[in-house]
Amino acid sequence: MRARRSLLALVLLSFSTEARAFPGLCVGKDDARRTIDAAEVVVMRHREITVVTVAASYQGPLTPFALLLPIPADVTLDRVRTVKRKLLARLAEVSAPRFHPFFEQDPCDASRTEQRWEEHVRARGRGFLSQLGVPDLDPNYSVSNEIAESIAPVFKGVETEFGFRRLFSRKPGEVEQQLREAGYALSDAQRAALLRYLDAGQALLLAEVATDRVEIAGDGRVELGGIRYFTRSPLPPIASTLGLENSAGVQDLLLYVLDRSQRFRTANYDNRFVPSNLLVKERSAARFPLLYARLFDAVAERAPQAFVTEYAWSTHGCGQPCADAPLGIDELLTLGGDVLEAETTTAKERAGTPAGDTERVQAVLEEQLAARPPAERAAARREHKKLLAEIGRRRALGARQSYVLTRLHHRYTAATLPRDIELAPEPTPLSGGVGVPTGPMGELATGTAPAPENQYQVRLVSLRPWHGSASCGFPTRHRWGKPWPTESRAARDVRLALDRGGAEGHDKKTLLEALEQSVPELGLNLADLPPPPPARPAPPAKPARSSKRGCSASIAPRGGGPEALVLACVFALGLGWLRRRPGR
Repeated sequence: MRARRSLLALVLLSFSTEARAFPGLCVGKDDARRTIDAAEVVVMRHREITVVTVAASYQGPLTPFALLLPIPADVTLDRVRTVKRKLLARLAEVSAPRFHPFFEQDPCDASRTEQRWEEHVRARGRGFLSQLGVPDLDPNYSVSNEIAESIAPVFKGVETEFGFRRLFSRKPGEVEQQLREAGYALSDAQRAALLRYLDAGQALLLAEVATDRVEIAGDGRVELGGIRYFTRSPLPPIASTLGLENSAGVQDLLLYVLDRSQRFRTANYDNRFVPSNLLVKERSAARFPLLYARLFDAVAERAPQAFVTEYAWSTHGCGQPCADAPLGIDELLTLGGDVLEAETTTAKERAGTPAGDTERVQAVLEEQLAARPPAERAAARREHKKLLAEIGRRRALGARQSYVLTRLHHRYTAATLPRDIELAPEPTPLSGGVGVPTGPMGELATGTAPAPENQYQVRLVSLRPWHGSASCGFPTRHRWGKPWPTESRAARDVRLALDRGGAEGHDKKTLLEALEQSVPELGLNLADLPPPPPARPAPPAKPARSSKRGCSASIAPRGGGPEALVLACVFALGLGWLRRRPGR
């Protein structure tokens, strides 16, 4: 039970047309209606340390308001920081469902088929000997980003939009009195919702918003930064039902867990998977967010209280294919890795093992030092030794800052989510939504299977057959791989389901018309589609009037179409020429 309650992550990433769950309340100093229509909460945990980050998108008047979050009693204000919003967008982008077109490779090219996820971004920087003049991308060196890459967490400082206050008391009504003194009044429903968390010994974090410092999105929403705190005590269930107090309807709830070794599932709700690798028509790319929303609807209709696993992958990767680069060390440190480094590692572990030189690197180093004055050589060798130590420290840090990122999705109301969520580790790694199509029909496994490591994603697939020439003697067809060189850059971008794609097409016909295969377990059968309307017959060809100077319409083309018409005209012109020949 303790493990179930101590490892929780909650990220509320909703779609554009619905409110998102928020593990807290939005309170104001007047009676205006205030809504949290989007929220993201990330929890990272290792051993007895839990780091939580909560961010919200607010809709309502820009009069004084505040966020009110239940927090463990040991959280003090020195453990609270503000995270920039764009980092949370990166986390969502890495784990979002994706659309992947596969392209049939040149049937006459016998080379190995390459895939999108085998493409690597070219290394930037010079490597760890750059200060000695080694040129960029020198083939004698292992060029890396290890020195150039940032490894420092980034927070908002004086520019933060929040002013924080911690409210805590074991006396009945004292916390409410503190809120009234600050100018915030609770409704009866809010008071009742908070009471059970206060009775459990939790404190409240009051984050008052400076409205002159907020970021306003194009649609009028206020994008608030992330509120991060950490605790040394096991984390109780997240206040996932509390967010209904600031919602007018259905909410989409995304749960993110960052754990060093395991993926997670809900312990007190059912768990399901979306069929992945479903084959859809090529033209579906533009409507992918809408199609995925309909696919998720089909799962939710079958199991209204279930949580759907949408992603489980190491943070060293980012799926197949990646929409962007994997999360960087600085990003993971900002989400809580810096706290884990300070609280759960020793100085010796943080130092790591200094990197070693190859013989070639050492030879080039000595060659470069030979050209320097003798007084500078010793200092250069000391500097080189420090750089090797720094490389070792960074490599050890990168090895520790590796997590399995699990993303769980649930669409809920008060009826489908009656209790706060508890999560449990799932020791069995699995794979799904990966692999390469085979054969002319692009066959792919759509379910999940045990695997050596977690590599699961939600992916819809389309096929682009080869339309070029195949002039070789023995062409090899149906080898599926990365885009052709002639494709535009836009075709290479990975389409993600980051929003619901609008309210259009809520019936399953929209999805059925896009699918190339049935999904019986979700009641999606292509046979249920109505037959296409009969083709309208072509109007009969009108006979043309005879003309001595043109084509004779008395010769009607039998096959129809432009080719037959051209042949008829040529025949008629030839016949006229023969008639005009002298001597006939």
